[in-house]
Amino acid sequence: MAYKNLPINASLQEYNRIYKEINKLYREEAQKLGLSNSAFDIFYTICEFEDGCQQKDICEATFLPKQTVHSAIRNLEKEGLIVLTPGKGRGVKITLSPLGEKKIIPLMEPIFKCESASFDAMSPEDAQKLLSLNNQYVSHLRDAFSKI
Repeated sequence: MAYKNLPINASLQEYNRIYKEINKLYREEAQKLGLSNSAFDIFYTICEFEDGCQQKDICEATFLPKQTVHSAIRNLEKEGLIVLTPGKGRGVKITLSPLGEKKIIPLMEPIFKCESASFDAMSPEDAQKLLSLNNQYVSHLRDAFSKI
């Protein structure tokens, strides 16, 4: 039940519950894989980009703070799981090392398969509706927060 006089309706409470449950599922998977949440997000993003990415790409994809990503990248590099190579301009390309490929790809592949299967279980129309409505909500929320 919402605190007195706060405008929280049942639909919003349910949406927030679902959002938090999704986050919990990913945290639990990261933990099962022996990864911190930030390492999980970084490996996930590197795998999405396939041929490497930059730190800014990871920050944009994960919404993690730049310093969190920077420090996690340094730790993962020390562990020999990623390689940093000069990229365009001052950019640095981040890829999995051979050791990282050997260890991380088998961990991440089932995650991607589960996500795909879960999304594919919906009709194409429902999947598109889910994306559209979530994007609308984020847009409205961003706009509302900008006015606080």
